[in-house]
Amino acid sequence: MPKTKWTTCGKGLHDLTDPANVFPKANGERQCRPCRAAAQKAAAQKAAKERAEREGRTWRPRATIEGQDCELESCDLPRHRRYCSTHEKRFQTHGDPYEDVPIGPKHGRQKSLAERRAEIQAEK
Repeated sequence: MPKTKWTTCGKGLHDLTDPANVFPKANGERQCRPCRAAAQKAAAQKAAKERAEREGRTWRPRATIEGQDCELESCDLPRHRRYCSTHEKRFQTHGDPYEDVPIGPKHGRQKSLAERRAEIQAEK
């Protein structure tokens, strides 16, 4: 029986003809990247919930404040407390949300926020 050439994902939502949108699975099937990301997020939340239950804790997913963006003017991501998750993490870690340092990709070796801030100020 010949293989069927699929043009949309299993949910019929995303285009599989664009190679940048396709993730090849180990069994040879193809999955669109947005559906894969959603499945990974759901699996991570399920694992976190199960881990919390094993440890006897209650688990609640991180909620965003509906209709409100990060307090920083340069950021339009939804906020969790005062800032979006990235700026909140920066504030908790460094005591400064580093508003002037843009949120960048999370792969490869990253320079420290202080180094990135110095480079940005040197360019100005």
